[in-house]
Amino acid sequence: MLRPDVLLEVLLASTLVGAQALVLNHLGIPFASITLFAGLGGYLVAAGSLGGAAPAVVLVAVALAFVLFYGLRRSLPDDRYLLLSLAALQVARAIAGGAKSWGGQLGTGVTWKGLPTYDAGFFLPVALAAFAGVLVLLRLLERSQLGLAVELARLSRGDERPRALVPVDGLSLLLLGLAAAIAGLVGMTGGLYAGRVSPDAFGLNLAISTLVATLVAGRRAWTVGIVSLAFFAFPHLFSSLLGYQVEAMGHLREILWSAAVLFW
Repeated sequence: MLRPDVLLEVLLASTLVGAQALVLNHLGIPFASITLFAGLGGYLVAAGSLGGAAPAVVLVAVALAFVLFYGLRRSLPDDRYLLLSLAALQVARAIAGGAKSWGGQLGTGVTWKGLPTYDAGFFLPVALAAFAGVLVLLRLLERSQLGLAVELARLSRGDERPRALVPVDGLSLLLLGLAAAIAGLVGMTGGLYAGRVSPDAFGLNLAISTLVATLVAGRRAWTVGIVSLAFFAFPHLFSSLLGYQVEAMGHLREILWSAAVLFW
């Protein structure tokens, strides 16, 4: 059995996989920066503690990031768009780490009156609701006309003809907006739970781990649910069984799952 704190971490990370799957797997946009919006969500709740112009600064950063990814989704080749999404994380990490008013590399505390810190039981219902919500969205795309329209929008990246049948731009705006909103909620929940946010939220290792899980998970709701939960629970379960450190099992997981991506 997973401890409540570990279960919370696994659920939040799995929710990010589902959110990224909406854009990467369904729309076919090579988007690998869902953790950027999660990190900004964490800094948004921290900005609420700092007061002043801090919340507005974070909201402007969110808007700029969203406009950037939405506006360049068709004008850039897939490989360059993918690199852009990863480069955006590095830029965000450098800015957050260099801002002394935000705590620099150490990050800043998140203090909201009435909300407990490191009380996994308090935040688990939110994490469960977010994870279930993203699975419902993925299931909706499987069983509705909206899903068919999204499929045509995905095909339009290689063939212009489907653009005459469905509002491709509107669908892209909808799914990218939903993904960003879900990621922001995950980041806010994680920040409130830990009582702290730091530039590590924009780390490439976290983004690549999430990307690997997203690629393996595919587009079906049940595979996204099972694969993402298994991916993030793997290091904790096997470290408890074999006695190895969680970090070491995490490295083993990366090797095994990267091989799965190659043969998927």
